[in-house]
Amino acid sequence: MGERGILFTAMVFLMILSILALNATVKENRALEQHFTVPAKILRVSGLFENIWDSVIELKKSGTATEIEKRVQPFDYNFAPNTVYAGFGLPVRDAETQTYLDTLNLAKIMLEDKNYNKMYAGLDVNIRTIDWNDATPTYHYLIEPYCYEFALAQIAAQFYGSTSNRCSGTFDFSHVKRIDVNIKIYQPSEDYNRVYYSPNPGFTPSTLCTGANCPKQAYSDSNSQPYFSVTINYAACAGNCIIAQDKISAHYSPTTGARIDLNCAGATCASAPIILIFGEGVSIMHTPPLRTEFSVMHSFDGNVSSFQFLDFNVAVSTPDGKIVKSNYIEAIN
Repeated sequence: MGERGILFTAMVFLMILSILALNATVKENRALEQHFTVPAKILRVSGLFENIWDSVIELKKSGTATEIEKRVQPFDYNFAPNTVYAGFGLPVRDAETQTYLDTLNLAKIMLEDKNYNKMYAGLDVNIRTIDWNDATPTYHYLIEPYCYEFALAQIAAQFYGSTSNRCSGTFDFSHVKRIDVNIKIYQPSEDYNRVYYSPNPGFTPSTLCTGANCPKQAYSDSNSQPYFSVTINYAACAGNCIIAQDKISAHYSPTTGARIDLNCAGATCASAPIILIFGEGVSIMHTPPLRTEFSVMHSFDGNVSSFQFLDFNVAVSTPDGKIVKSNYIEAIN
Protein backbone atom coordinates (compact mmCIF):
# COMPACT_ATOMS: atom_id res chain seq x y z
CA MET A 1 0.00 0.00 0.00
CA GLY A 2 1.41 3.43 -0.98
CA GLU A 3 1.86 6.40 1.34
CA ARG A 4 -1.39 7.98 0.17
CA GLY A 5 -3.30 4.75 0.76
CA ILE A 6 -1.86 4.38 4.25
CA LEU A 7 -2.77 7.93 5.17
CA PHE A 8 -6.24 7.55 3.70
CA THR A 9 -6.80 4.52 5.95
CA ALA A 10 -5.39 6.41 8.93
CA MET A 11 -7.76 9.33 8.39
CA VAL A 12 -10.79 7.07 8.26
CA PHE A 13 -9.52 5.16 11.30
CA LEU A 14 -9.24 8.38 13.30
CA MET A 15 -12.74 9.35 12.22
CA ILE A 16 -14.11 5.97 13.31
CA LEU A 17 -12.38 6.22 16.68
CA SER A 18 -13.84 9.65 17.36
CA ILE A 19 -17.36 8.49 16.49
CA LEU A 20 -16.98 5.31 18.52
CA ALA A 21 -15.89 7.35 21.53
CA LEU A 22 -19.21 9.14 21.47
CA ASN A 23 -21.19 5.99 20.68
CA ALA A 24 -19.68 4.08 23.59
CA THR A 25 -21.35 6.52 25.95
CA VAL A 26 -24.61 6.40 24.03
CA LYS A 27 -24.67 2.59 24.05
CA GLU A 28 -24.52 2.54 27.86
CA ASN A 29 -27.76 4.50 27.94
CA ARG A 30 -29.67 2.49 25.33
CA ALA A 31 -31.66 0.66 28.04
CA LEU A 32 -32.94 4.03 29.26
CA GLU A 33 -34.04 5.22 25.82
CA GLN A 34 -37.76 4.90 26.58
CA HIS A 35 -37.30 7.35 29.45
CA PHE A 36 -35.50 10.02 27.39
CA THR A 37 -37.26 13.34 27.27
CA VAL A 38 -37.37 15.43 24.10
CA PRO A 39 -34.48 17.66 25.33
CA ALA A 40 -32.37 14.56 26.06
CA LYS A 41 -33.04 13.17 22.57
CA ILE A 42 -32.07 16.52 21.06
CA LEU A 43 -28.78 16.29 22.93
CA ARG A 44 -28.16 12.78 21.57
CA VAL A 45 -28.92 13.84 17.99
CA SER A 46 -26.82 16.98 18.38
CA GLY A 47 -23.94 15.04 19.93
CA LEU A 48 -23.62 12.60 17.04
CA PHE A 49 -24.06 15.39 14.49
CA GLU A 50 -21.35 17.53 16.08
CA ASN A 51 -19.03 14.52 16.25
CA ILE A 52 -19.42 13.80 12.53
CA TRP A 53 -19.02 17.49 11.76
CA ASP A 54 -15.77 17.77 13.71
CA SER A 55 -14.38 14.50 12.36
CA VAL A 56 -15.23 14.79 8.66
CA ILE A 57 -16.41 18.25 7.61
CA GLU A 58 -14.31 20.76 9.51
CA LEU A 59 -10.71 21.03 8.34
CA LYS A 60 -8.29 21.00 11.26
CA LYS A 61 -5.87 23.83 12.00
CA SER A 62 -3.10 21.74 13.54
CA GLY A 63 -2.07 18.32 14.83
CA THR A 64 -1.74 14.85 13.30
CA ALA A 65 -5.26 14.92 11.89
CA THR A 66 -4.34 18.04 9.88
CA GLU A 67 -1.42 16.30 8.17
CA ILE A 68 -3.60 13.29 7.33
CA GLU A 69 -6.37 15.49 5.93
CA LYS A 70 -3.88 17.34 3.73
CA ARG A 71 -2.76 14.05 2.21
CA VAL A 72 -6.25 13.05 1.09
CA GLN A 73 -7.39 16.49 -0.06
CA PRO A 74 -6.86 17.48 -3.70
CA PHE A 75 -4.99 20.55 -2.39
CA ASP A 76 -2.71 21.68 0.44
CA TYR A 77 -3.99 24.17 2.99
CA ASN A 78 -3.15 26.14 6.09
CA PHE A 79 -5.01 28.79 8.01
CA ALA A 80 -3.90 31.12 10.79
CA PRO A 81 -5.90 33.73 12.73
CA ASN A 82 -6.57 35.99 9.73
CA THR A 83 -5.15 34.16 6.70
CA VAL A 84 -6.03 31.14 4.57
CA TYR A 85 -3.50 29.46 2.29
CA ALA A 86 -4.41 27.00 -0.49
CA GLY A 87 -1.85 25.25 -2.66
CA PHE A 88 -2.82 23.17 -5.71
CA GLY A 89 -1.71 22.11 -9.15
CA LEU A 90 -3.60 22.67 -12.39
CA PRO A 91 -4.62 20.51 -14.09
CA VAL A 92 -5.57 18.51 -10.98
CA ARG A 93 -4.27 14.94 -11.13
CA ASP A 94 -6.82 12.11 -11.32
CA ALA A 95 -5.10 10.33 -8.41
CA GLU A 96 -5.65 13.36 -6.16
CA THR A 97 -9.37 13.52 -6.85
CA GLN A 98 -9.81 9.74 -6.59
CA THR A 99 -8.32 9.66 -3.09
CA TYR A 100 -10.68 12.41 -2.01
CA LEU A 101 -13.72 10.69 -3.54
CA ASP A 102 -12.76 7.37 -1.91
CA THR A 103 -12.58 9.10 1.48
CA LEU A 104 -16.02 10.65 1.09
CA ASN A 105 -17.53 7.41 -0.17
CA LEU A 106 -16.16 5.29 2.68
CA ALA A 107 -17.32 7.81 5.28
CA LYS A 108 -20.79 7.90 3.71
CA ILE A 109 -21.09 4.08 3.65
CA MET A 110 -19.97 3.71 7.27
CA LEU A 111 -22.07 6.52 8.72
CA GLU A 112 -25.27 5.56 6.89
CA ASP A 113 -25.08 1.85 7.75
CA LYS A 114 -28.37 1.06 9.51
CA ASN A 115 -27.05 -1.86 11.57
CA TYR A 116 -24.07 0.16 12.76
CA ASN A 117 -26.17 3.12 13.83
CA LYS A 118 -28.89 1.08 15.52
CA MET A 119 -26.31 -0.96 17.42
CA TYR A 120 -24.29 1.96 18.71
CA ALA A 121 -26.41 5.08 18.60
CA GLY A 122 -29.97 4.19 17.68
CA LEU A 123 -30.01 7.15 15.33
CA ASP A 124 -30.39 7.53 11.58
CA VAL A 125 -27.71 9.30 9.53
CA ASN A 126 -28.19 10.63 6.01
CA ILE A 127 -25.27 11.93 3.96
CA ARG A 128 -25.61 14.08 0.86
CA THR A 129 -22.47 14.58 -1.17
CA ILE A 130 -21.27 15.24 -4.72
CA ASP A 131 -22.35 13.43 -7.87
CA TRP A 132 -20.15 10.32 -8.10
CA ASN A 133 -20.89 9.98 -11.82
CA ASP A 134 -19.53 13.41 -12.73
CA ALA A 135 -16.37 12.83 -14.79
CA THR A 136 -14.97 16.26 -13.88
CA PRO A 137 -16.39 17.17 -10.46
CA THR A 138 -15.82 20.48 -8.70
CA TYR A 139 -14.92 20.43 -5.00
CA HIS A 140 -16.21 23.19 -2.74
CA TYR A 141 -15.01 24.59 0.59
CA LEU A 142 -16.24 27.41 2.80
CA ILE A 143 -14.20 29.98 4.74
CA GLU A 144 -16.08 31.38 7.70
CA PRO A 145 -17.25 33.79 9.01
CA TYR A 146 -16.75 35.50 5.63
CA CYS A 147 -19.09 33.34 3.51
CA TYR A 148 -16.18 32.98 1.08
CA GLU A 149 -16.06 29.89 -1.11
CA PHE A 150 -13.16 28.01 -2.67
CA ALA A 151 -13.99 25.80 -5.67
CA LEU A 152 -11.44 23.50 -7.25
CA ALA A 153 -12.04 21.82 -10.61
CA GLN A 154 -9.74 19.95 -12.99
CA ILE A 155 -8.50 23.02 -14.86
CA ALA A 156 -9.68 25.93 -12.69
CA ALA A 157 -9.74 27.28 -9.14
CA GLN A 158 -12.03 30.03 -7.91
CA PHE A 159 -12.53 32.06 -4.73
CA TYR A 160 -15.82 33.98 -4.55
CA GLY A 161 -18.80 34.92 -2.43
CA SER A 162 -20.79 31.85 -1.42
CA THR A 163 -24.55 31.29 -1.48
CA SER A 164 -24.35 28.25 0.80
CA ASN A 165 -26.90 27.93 3.60
CA ARG A 166 -23.95 27.16 5.87
CA CYS A 167 -22.86 30.81 5.76
CA SER A 168 -23.16 32.51 9.14
CA GLY A 169 -23.75 35.86 7.41
CA THR A 170 -23.80 37.49 4.00
CA PHE A 171 -20.74 37.79 1.80
CA ASP A 172 -18.90 41.11 1.94
CA PHE A 173 -15.67 41.31 -0.05
CA SER A 174 -14.47 44.34 1.92
CA HIS A 175 -13.26 41.86 4.58
CA VAL A 176 -10.61 40.61 2.12
CA LYS A 177 -7.55 42.85 2.43
CA ARG A 178 -5.17 41.16 0.01
CA ILE A 179 -4.76 38.15 -2.31
CA ASP A 180 -1.22 36.88 -2.93
CA VAL A 181 -0.74 34.35 -5.74
CA ASN A 182 2.45 32.46 -6.46
CA ILE A 183 2.81 30.64 -9.79
CA LYS A 184 5.50 27.95 -9.89
CA ILE A 185 6.42 26.67 -13.33
CA TYR A 186 8.41 23.50 -12.80
CA GLN A 187 8.47 21.85 -16.22
CA PRO A 188 11.75 22.65 -18.09
CA SER A 189 9.95 22.30 -21.42
CA GLU A 190 7.60 25.21 -20.72
CA ASP A 191 8.19 28.14 -23.09
CA TYR A 192 6.17 31.09 -21.81
CA ASN A 193 7.30 34.32 -23.44
CA ARG A 194 4.41 36.75 -22.94
CA VAL A 195 2.79 38.30 -19.85
CA TYR A 196 -0.19 40.58 -20.40
CA TYR A 197 -2.01 42.80 -17.90
CA SER A 198 -5.34 44.58 -18.12
CA PRO A 199 -7.22 46.59 -15.46
CA ASN A 200 -10.44 45.38 -17.09
CA PRO A 201 -10.93 41.57 -16.99
CA GLY A 202 -13.75 41.77 -19.52
CA PHE A 203 -11.22 42.09 -22.31
CA THR A 204 -8.35 39.83 -23.33
CA PRO A 205 -5.21 41.85 -22.55
CA SER A 206 -3.27 42.98 -25.61
CA THR A 207 -0.60 45.11 -23.92
CA LEU A 208 2.56 43.40 -22.75
CA CYS A 209 3.19 43.68 -19.03
CA THR A 210 6.42 45.69 -19.07
CA GLY A 211 7.54 48.98 -17.60
CA ALA A 212 4.77 51.49 -17.01
CA ASN A 213 2.20 49.04 -18.42
CA CYS A 214 2.89 46.54 -15.63
CA PRO A 215 2.08 47.62 -12.06
CA LYS A 216 4.42 46.75 -9.21
CA GLN A 217 2.79 48.54 -6.31
CA ALA A 218 3.57 47.96 -2.63
CA TYR A 219 0.75 47.08 -0.25
CA SER A 220 -0.58 49.98 1.82
CA ASP A 221 -2.72 49.30 4.87
CA SER A 222 -4.19 52.79 4.55
CA ASN A 223 -5.57 52.03 1.08
CA SER A 224 -9.20 50.88 1.39
CA GLN A 225 -9.14 48.97 -1.88
CA PRO A 226 -8.15 45.27 -1.92
CA TYR A 227 -4.68 44.31 -3.09
CA PHE A 228 -3.37 41.55 -5.32
CA SER A 229 0.13 40.33 -6.01
CA VAL A 230 1.20 37.70 -8.54
CA THR A 231 4.71 36.24 -8.45
CA ILE A 232 5.92 34.03 -11.31
CA ASN A 233 8.64 31.54 -10.38
CA TYR A 234 10.06 30.27 -13.67
CA ALA A 235 13.56 29.13 -12.69
CA ALA A 236 12.85 25.60 -13.93
CA CYS A 237 12.20 26.83 -17.49
CA ALA A 238 14.70 29.70 -17.49
CA GLY A 239 16.30 28.27 -20.65
CA ASN A 240 13.01 28.49 -22.58
CA CYS A 241 10.88 31.06 -20.80
CA ILE A 242 11.23 34.78 -21.41
CA ILE A 243 9.35 36.82 -18.79
CA ALA A 244 10.06 40.55 -18.63
CA GLN A 245 8.50 41.11 -15.20
CA ASP A 246 7.96 38.28 -12.75
CA LYS A 247 5.90 40.21 -10.17
CA ILE A 248 2.69 42.17 -10.78
CA SER A 249 0.94 43.84 -7.86
CA ALA A 250 -1.56 46.64 -7.22
CA HIS A 251 -4.48 47.85 -5.20
CA TYR A 252 -7.52 47.51 -7.43
CA SER A 253 -11.25 48.15 -7.65
CA PRO A 254 -13.16 44.86 -7.14
CA THR A 255 -16.01 46.17 -9.31
CA THR A 256 -13.60 46.82 -12.20
CA GLY A 257 -11.13 44.03 -11.48
CA ALA A 258 -7.89 43.08 -13.18
CA ARG A 259 -6.63 40.33 -15.46
CA ILE A 260 -3.23 38.71 -16.05
CA ASP A 261 -2.47 36.33 -18.92
CA LEU A 262 0.69 34.26 -19.18
CA ASN A 263 1.13 32.52 -22.52
CA CYS A 264 3.42 31.71 -25.41
CA ALA A 265 3.51 33.29 -28.85
CA GLY A 266 5.10 31.27 -31.64
CA ALA A 267 4.60 28.37 -34.01
CA THR A 268 6.08 25.68 -31.74
CA CYS A 269 4.69 26.67 -28.33
CA ALA A 270 4.26 23.91 -25.76
CA SER A 271 2.78 25.97 -22.90
CA ALA A 272 -0.96 26.36 -22.38
CA PRO A 273 -2.24 29.80 -21.26
CA ILE A 274 -2.53 30.69 -17.58
CA ILE A 275 -5.29 33.22 -16.85
CA LEU A 276 -5.92 35.04 -13.56
CA ILE A 277 -8.95 37.28 -13.07
CA PHE A 278 -9.36 39.40 -9.95
CA GLY A 279 -12.69 40.89 -8.89
CA GLU A 280 -14.63 40.06 -5.72
CA GLY A 281 -12.31 37.08 -5.45
CA VAL A 282 -9.95 35.45 -7.91
CA SER A 283 -10.25 32.88 -10.71
CA ILE A 284 -7.28 30.87 -11.99
CA MET A 285 -7.43 28.78 -15.18
CA HIS A 286 -4.83 26.50 -16.73
CA THR A 287 -5.42 23.71 -19.25
CA PRO A 288 -3.34 20.59 -20.08
CA PRO A 289 -0.96 19.20 -21.10
CA LEU A 290 1.62 20.49 -18.60
CA ARG A 291 0.88 21.06 -14.92
CA THR A 292 1.69 24.24 -12.98
CA GLU A 293 1.66 24.74 -9.20
CA PHE A 294 -0.25 27.62 -7.62
CA SER A 295 -0.47 28.94 -4.07
CA VAL A 296 -3.06 31.50 -3.00
CA MET A 297 -2.95 33.37 0.30
CA HIS A 298 -5.95 35.42 1.42
CA SER A 299 -5.59 37.96 4.23
CA PHE A 300 -8.75 39.10 6.01
CA ASP A 301 -9.50 41.98 8.35
CA GLY A 302 -10.42 39.61 11.17
CA ASN A 303 -10.04 36.04 12.36
CA VAL A 304 -10.93 32.95 10.36
CA SER A 305 -13.30 30.78 12.40
CA SER A 306 -13.45 27.67 10.20
CA PHE A 307 -12.57 26.05 6.89
CA GLN A 308 -15.14 23.42 5.85
CA PHE A 309 -16.06 20.86 3.19
CA LEU A 310 -19.20 21.90 1.34
CA ASP A 311 -19.42 18.56 -0.49
CA PHE A 312 -20.43 16.56 2.59
CA ASN A 313 -23.76 17.41 4.22
CA VAL A 314 -25.16 15.54 7.21
CA ALA A 315 -28.59 14.95 8.73
CA VAL A 316 -28.94 13.01 12.01
CA SER A 317 -32.38 12.03 13.29
CA THR A 318 -34.20 9.79 15.72
CA PRO A 319 -35.66 6.65 14.06
CA ASP A 320 -39.16 8.14 14.16
CA GLY A 321 -37.91 11.25 12.35
CA LYS A 322 -39.31 13.60 14.98
CA ILE A 323 -35.97 15.13 15.95
CA VAL A 324 -33.57 16.08 13.18
CA LYS A 325 -30.36 18.05 13.03
CA SER A 326 -28.95 18.98 9.64
CA ASN A 327 -26.21 21.54 9.07
CA TYR A 328 -26.78 22.98 12.55
CA ILE A 329 -30.53 23.47 11.99
CA GLU A 330 -32.65 21.60 14.52
CA ALA A 331 -36.36 20.80 14.19
CA ILE A 332 -39.04 18.98 16.15
CA ASN A 333 -41.81 17.70 13.87
